[in-house]
Amino acid sequence: MKVDAAAKAIASAAPDAVVMACSPKACIDFIKQVRATGQRMQFLTMSNVNSDEFARALKDDGRGVVVAQVVPYPWSPTVALAREFQQVLKDGGLQVPLSYASFEGFIAAKLVVTALQRSGTDLTREKFLSAMEGMGEVDLGGMTLRYSRKNHEGSNFVDLSLIGKDGRYVH
Repeated sequence: MKVDAAAKAIASAAPDAVVMACSPKACIDFIKQVRATGQRMQFLTMSNVNSDEFARALKDDGRGVVVAQVVPYPWSPTVALAREFQQVLKDGGLQVPLSYASFEGFIAAKLVVTALQRSGTDLTREKFLSAMEGMGEVDLGGMTLRYSRKNHEGSNFVDLSLIGKDGRYVH
């Protein structure tokens, strides 16, 4: 995706901040091109770019980029769900990185297991869907999810993280 024209136009307008909804590669290219002009505006992005690769690819241009997150800070020592995830990674011997993306997958897996447990025996698609829609409010240990027949969103949780000077997410 070419972002040259957009980067040039935004850089010349010199706004205080730019809210971005783009693919990780397009966001990286855009931020790098705008930063190359000397502009130091604030960039805010969506959670789809929250990978460690995104932060590493930006290098020094990533410092100060804000990323909206849809799960709590996975390195948190105070959120029970995050501590559980950290312990599972430690005990499991898996080569899974501690990251927002892997934490989101862990949360999704816990949710599915909860629904399967509530589905009863002789699992069917209908029983699983009924269990999901009948969950109501479920606290997984610091992140509350809500499901019903009319609400399939699960969560409206949003938190902000920042890419620090070392290319790591800070909270």
